[in-house]
Amino acid sequence: MRRKWTSRCQVYAPVRITIRAVVKVGNAQTVGSKCIENPARSGTITFDGQSVSFLVGYRRGTGVLTLENVQEFPFSARGIKVGETGVLSGHIQGEVIGLEELVNFNGHYKGGSGDALPLVGIGNLTLVNSQCVTIVAKCVAAGLKMSLPEDQVVTIQFLND
Repeated sequence: MRRKWTSRCQVYAPVRITIRAVVKVGNAQTVGSKCIENPARSGTITFDGQSVSFLVGYRRGTGVLTLENVQEFPFSARGIKVGETGVLSGHIQGEVIGLEELVNFNGHYKGGSGDALPLVGIGNLTLVNSQCVTIVAKCVAAGLKMSLPEDQVVTIQFLND
C-alpha cells in the first residue's frame, strides 16, 4: 500500500513587539532645590564629537563655551549611555543657562533622549549638572544609531584644567 504524504504549512502573521519606556530626563531644577527659577542665559556652546557603541555607547569630543561677554573657553567632554548601538559623528550648538560661576561648568551632566538616527539627522539635547547649569542644544549628526530612551552621563572639563 502506498502512503500518501501531506504537508501542513502554518502561516504566521508578523508579530509587532512594542517596547514602551518611561523617559525621565534629569533636571536639577526641581521644587525645593537650590536652583533658581527661570535662570538667565549665560552663554553658548559649540561642540564636535563622535560616538561608538555596541549596547553601551561611548562618546567624546571637544567644544567651546562662549560667555555673554564674548570670552571663550575650550572644553572636552566624554560620556556613556547604556542601550545604544551604532557609530556617528555630530556637531552640537546650543545655549548654556544658569552658569553663575565659571567653575560650575565643569562636572557631570545627565540628560538627553533616545532615538534612531538613520544616516543624517537633527535632534534635541538637554543636559543638567548638580550646580544647576543646563545645556539646551540642537545636534546635527551623521551615522547610524539605535538608542533606548535612557539618560546619558557626560563629564565636561575645561582643557586648561
